[in-house]
Amino acid sequence: MPYHFADLTPAEQAARQQEYAEVIARAQALKHPLVDAALKELQARDQANSLEKIALFDSLQERIRQQDKDLESLLTTTVNSLKKDQAFFKKLNALIQNEIIKTDPSLSWSLKSQKMSHGIPSSEILTQTLKLIEKHGYKILAGKCPAGYGLQRDFYSIWGDNRDIFGNPKATRLQEALTQFYLKTLPTSYSLNDVWGPFNPELRYVDQSTSIYVTHLPQRLSLDDLTITWDHALHSFDSCSHYYADAFTPQGLWFPHNGYNFGGQRGETRYHPSLTKRGITGCYPWGRYLGPEDCSSWLGRLTYASGPTPLQIPRSFSSNHMQARYRQGLQQGVVEPGYLESPDAAALASWQPIKIADPQRDIQPGQMWLERSYFDTTVDPKLETTYGKSGHCLMVLGLVPSTGNLLALGYGRNIPENKEGFALCEVPWLAEENSSKIMFFDIDRPKAPPLLFSPKAVSGFKITEPQSPGNDVAAPKQSSIKNKINSKL
Repeated sequence: MPYHFADLTPAEQAARQQEYAEVIARAQALKHPLVDAALKELQARDQANSLEKIALFDSLQERIRQQDKDLESLLTTTVNSLKKDQAFFKKLNALIQNEIIKTDPSLSWSLKSQKMSHGIPSSEILTQTLKLIEKHGYKILAGKCPAGYGLQRDFYSIWGDNRDIFGNPKATRLQEALTQFYLKTLPTSYSLNDVWGPFNPELRYVDQSTSIYVTHLPQRLSLDDLTITWDHALHSFDSCSHYYADAFTPQGLWFPHNGYNFGGQRGETRYHPSLTKRGITGCYPWGRYLGPEDCSSWLGRLTYASGPTPLQIPRSFSSNHMQARYRQGLQQGVVEPGYLESPDAAALASWQPIKIADPQRDIQPGQMWLERSYFDTTVDPKLETTYGKSGHCLMVLGLVPSTGNLLALGYGRNIPENKEGFALCEVPWLAEENSSKIMFFDIDRPKAPPLLFSPKAVSGFKITEPQSPGNDVAAPKQSSIKNKINSKL
């Protein structure tokens, strides 16, 4: 049977989900600390994702009622703004490919891997959001979710599950649409910088959102470089609706996401641990808790407290480093030069490579799964001297009886296959191509990291007077918007 959830019929999906529930129950019975922590985080992210969008729906409705907004005008303004942003991102992404900008050390992974408008319409966030608005804009403005965009579910997210917004790109498109509609109800001088809540009323929205992140523009790129001609007039980049500026990010951009970002939050400067006094809990050198992750950045945070000599703070490493650790541990294959002396070797010290002889016996919940792919077998037929061109990694939950595949958990994105975010998935335990290699690890002395944010309720959104980007301000004392959870969504 296929192991892509989206390939199954509705009846098969229901049966497979029941199998997943049984696999998870068996894994939880073992009380493995990393399994428990990962599943709690998945529940926390799904809950926050749902609550945040419900709060946006509710607050948008209240603003429309307060201002007696003309919906046709609001829809037209939003569509025109998104089309103008497409032109901005087209220019931005072209400039990022310039060698001068591409080699700028301050260019963040978040910026160079964003999918806002990158030339492949089927996976562009702006193109697909415009399609969503054109088809369902009035319904969203009326406070209703389009069919297939449900905000609540009774099971963990599954990659490729198209029944709601969890585990697929629809959450990103809905977040973009809701945020844009909300911003268009504010006076023209306001921006996302002036919005606070919805979980902590004393913290800016962008610093607590589980569906929006902010990144900085590279130092070698000026706003003048990004000026465009639109509708027979020049437009500066600060008129882009995704432009963001405050004291911590003087020139930057905000993006919607569904939990995943290639590179995680590596290279970000906004959420350094020294800024935790601002109330942003869970900061670490490359991001904040429940911000976007990629597959390896999450496993770095999940396992940093494990082993005989735990790290003081998480450290990000790549699937390349994981493969080096595998070869080092088994003394098999070429280890990347400099790896043994690198901080990544210390971060992976608790990862113990293992070989799988009998999957029923040897594969256990809480192990780590790694696949490196696209080796050139004409140069490296045994897959031991080179590193392949790409990699993916996940945490193991167990074997699915009906398929013999692994049920695993992690972050990822494959928009053509309708997969995005933090979710369950099925993967093979043995490589299916001779140019790929699958590796497994036990974690020595596993210890769960703290769960730093477990959303239970929202206080709603607040807005303040527009602020100068150079001046940070205190949180607003009184809310102009009260959140009322609409249980019908």
